Amino acid sequence: MHGNYPALTTERLHLCLPAEDEVGLYVDYHTANRNFHDAWSPSRAEESFTRGFWLMQIQQMRRDYIERGSSLALWLVPRAGTRRIIGKVRYSNIVRGPAQFCFLGYDLDESSQGHGYMTEALAAANEFVFRELKLHRIMANFIPRNERSGAVLKRLSFTFEGYARDYLRINGRWEDHVLTSLTNPNWQP
Repeated sequence: MHGNYPALTTERLHLCLPAEDEVGLYVDYHTANRNFHDAWSPSRAEESFTRGFWLMQIQQMRRDYIERGSSLALWLVPRAGTRRIIGKVRYSNIVRGPAQFCFLGYDLDESSQGHGYMTEALAAANEFVFRELKLHRIMANFIPRNERSGAVLKRLSFTFEGYARDYLRINGRWEDHVLTSLTNPNWQP
């Protein structure tokens, strides 16, 4: 944990919420990957590429985890080399009570594709969510043509659950999604 916010370390990555004085890292990541992520992301306003926007987002992410327990966002920062963001993992809509589940979303820097970073990050983050947050189920959905995303989930033992037509509005159009989940075999109340 880093100031009541989790920070995880894997062989090659730090998974953390970079500090407010590092807001430029968020802007750089989103600006560099703007066109690449458009195919898989909801449409974004111009303000989402500004320092002011990301300063507010950092504060909101911290509140959502610490005060509300409603989501957890972890940013992938390589342990070696220049400090920069290469991806993010977000567990959102955390539901407690009899459900004990959340939704998983993630994206990766275009230049970091194909090196196993997301599989490495999600293995550690999923373990944290199961062990520390004590969730029973993680749901992750992907656009069928996003074969890399499907392959990551398969490597991590996510189970196919179905196919949803017109599931999310992505980059201005309704997209079908493959529905998957991972359950915690060691869940304890």
